[in-house]
This record gives sequence, C-alpha cells and structure tokens, in this order.
Amino acid sequence: MINLEWIRTFRTVYKKGSLTKAARELSITQPAVSQHIAALEVYTGNKLFIRKSKGVEPSDYARTFNNMIANSLDELLEVEGSLLKETLKQTPFLNIGISKHLYPSILQDIIHALDPIVHLVFDSSDKLIKDTEEGNLHYAIVPGAVNYFDIICHELFEQRLILVHTPDIELTIFEKLFKTDRKQAEKWLTNQQWYSHRPVTPFIKQFWMDVFDKKRPEIVPYRVIPDEMEVLVQLARGSGLALCFDNNAKPFIEDDRLVQSKVHSSIARDVVLLANRKKTKPEFTKNFISLLKQ
Repeated sequence: MINLEWIRTFRTVYKKGSLTKAARELSITQPAVSQHIAALEVYTGNKLFIRKSKGVEPSDYARTFNNMIANSLDELLEVEGSLLKETLKQTPFLNIGISKHLYPSILQDIIHALDPIVHLVFDSSDKLIKDTEEGNLHYAIVPGAVNYFDIICHELFEQRLILVHTPDIELTIFEKLFKTDRKQAEKWLTNQQWYSHRPVTPFIKQFWMDVFDKKRPEIVPYRVIPDEMEVLVQLARGSGLALCFDNNAKPFIEDDRLVQSKVHSSIARDVVLLANRKKTKPEFTKNFISLLKQ
C-alpha cells in the first residue's frame, strides 16, 4: 500500500527542487526524505528525481505523477492546515529555546506566568538561533545580538563576568597584592581551588586578559561541572573560587553563600530575546519582555 507521507514528501521535493529544503519544510531529516523518495520509486517502478550540482530535477514520470496527485494532495493539506489552525486557537503553545546556563536565572521564575502551553528546548546558542530562524522555535534567549531577516532581536540586559568565592577564603590578601604586586597576586590565585563548567574555560582566559593583560596562567579546575548554576551551587557547599556571570551569582551573593571580589572585570555580553518574525505577535512579545526584565 502506498504511504501518504511518501506522496507528501514527493510533492515538497518537487516544489522545492531540493532534498535539503524539503527536509526543512517538513521538519524531518534529509535521509528520511531520501528514504521516502526511494520507497516511492520502488512502488511506482520509475525514477522520480535526477540529482544535479544544486538540488534535484524531476524526471518526465515525476512531472506526470505530480499532475496526477497535485490537486488532491493540496486539497487534503488545506484541510489538515485548517484543522491545525483550529486546534491552535483552542490550545495555543509556544516553543521557547534557552541554554541550561541561562534558564535558572532568567526563565525559571516566570515560566508559570506565561498563558500558552510552553515547550522548552535546551540547546547551544547556534542551534537555538538556527531553529528560531527556521520557525522551529517561536522565541530563543541567547547571548549576543543576531541579525537575520526572519528574526527580530530584542535586548534584555547585560551580563558581566565577576569573580566570586566562598566566605571562608580571605580574598583581601589577593586584593591587596593586586594593588602592589600583580605577579604575586597571580600566583596566589593559581594556588586556589577553582570551580568551572568546562575543563578549559574561556572565562578564566578572558578574565586574565582583561585584569592582568596577559594569557591565563596554568589553572587546573578543582571541580568541573557542565552547568554554571550547578557550579555555583557546589561552590557554595565547598570552598574555592569561580568566574561566572553576575545575574547567575546574584542569589548566592544576596544570601551570603558567596562573596564577590572587589577586583572587577570589564567583560560583558548582552542577553537578547529572539522572536521569529512570522510566528510571533508584537503584543505578546512586548509582554514577554516585560516579564523577563522583572
């Protein structure tokens, strides 16, 4: 029996002229598109597409087959689209992407205030940006401004890199050395227990370049935990130092579990809300931004 998904895939490849573009349109992988076309070719006994340097070209049989199924399939898809729209009117939902590092300090406390059904996605910034551009996500919260046609970029706030430590550490020793003998200050820091969310964290390197105007010294992190918020949780339970962004450290500093060093870094980055231009409404975006800035 012929599979309707094979025909839907065929029709999409035919219109797009590309397996890759068809995969994006259908939200499936390119190998899955190839499998559908191959299965339909076996079923019909005819070659459907000819590969070119850019995309694919339909065979003569494919053109005939397309004429046979085009009107009926388009009508069926129109019915499907209408049903989907009615369902979404009754149960609206949002796909929101964010990294695990940003979620606890930005979205965790306000997610209950969002009216629609919310599907959260944790991923890297690059993947979240791509998914927002392609419409797989309505919104994404990422560091750094983005400039794409199908994405509207809204600035939320600025994050600053800070040095924090547990209360048992007398960081005043380091701060005094920092004013009088930078080499001894560096040596003192290298002898401390460092917590990090990467084995080789770029934050430490950035801090040393900004504060000491040199490459970072040889520091082997005492604890490596692949999540910045969990790094702060474990640091507060132990003893040591960490470099982190100020909004993540804020609750730990406010309840005296961690202390912020007086030696400041000027390193900062903007955190932005990305909205897919076609799938979001300005009024909702405005309200969402107000919640995020609370």
